[in-house]
Amino acid sequence: MGKKKQPVAVNNINQLNLEIDYDKLAEAIVRALEKAKEPPKDSEVAKRKRVWLAVRSILKGEKSNDGRFLAAPFAFVVSIVFRVVALMGALAITVFDFGVVYSLVMAEWQGVSIAANIVIIIISFALTVAGLLYMVVFWGAANDVEHEKDKNYVISVFSGLMSVAALIVAIISLYKGIS
Repeated sequence: MGKKKQPVAVNNINQLNLEIDYDKLAEAIVRALEKAKEPPKDSEVAKRKRVWLAVRSILKGEKSNDGRFLAAPFAFVVSIVFRVVALMGALAITVFDFGVVYSLVMAEWQGVSIAANIVIIIISFALTVAGLLYMVVFWGAANDVEHEKDKNYVISVFSGLMSVAALIVAIISLYKGIS
């Protein structure tokens, strides 16, 4: 008669041979990571309640723990500036394209000028695509600054924008003084 084989005991603990389904484990990890990335779903009532709690704490003279009261106005101004630059740039690119199309319609399409016109079309198309992509980057920068929590970073960006504005004003005043 055959003797049944007993599990091997290591340090008085029976050793078990478990098989792990790695595909199911990977799917569970992916689901958990996706769920962790989702923002919590707050009801409108909870959002309104938080707003009124923040207003009450501001009026009571309490300070925020994370500096959001200091960073929020600067982030708002920088975000608006970036959005205005993006919209004005897109408008300038559109006006440029209308000018190019108008000049090409009025241009002479005979002989050597055909090659020059085609080169103008290629260059203007490349400039349009590059410019629009740059305006999308400005719009993305506005989104980033708007959601930034680090008050030092937000104030640094605001200071940088103000120094660029001061430089532009100084250059204009120098130019006006020369002429």
